[in-house]
Amino acid sequence: MKTLDRHQLESMGFNPPEGPCFSNGRMYRFFILRSKPWLGVEEYLPTDASQAGDSEVYAINYGTHRMQLIQSIEELQYFLKDSLGS
Repeated sequence: MKTLDRHQLESMGFNPPEGPCFSNGRMYRFFILRSKPWLGVEEYLPTDASQAGDSEVYAINYGTHRMQLIQSIEELQYFLKDSLGS
């Protein structure tokens, strides 16, 4: 997936990103849903030039420890809807 559009996430109700952070040899940033702080998005950023522009993005329910690789905003919206049971 290409790097996340932070403005689009903020318009969906996510806080501005935290990070980038470096952990376990990987650099990432994360976004927490403002109204439901147990839901978030973690974006693992490329660490070398050969991966330029691509990142791994996971939607996460920190309450249930559920984690899903997402490829689009639509997949994130589905994950959020499914996590909220609506």
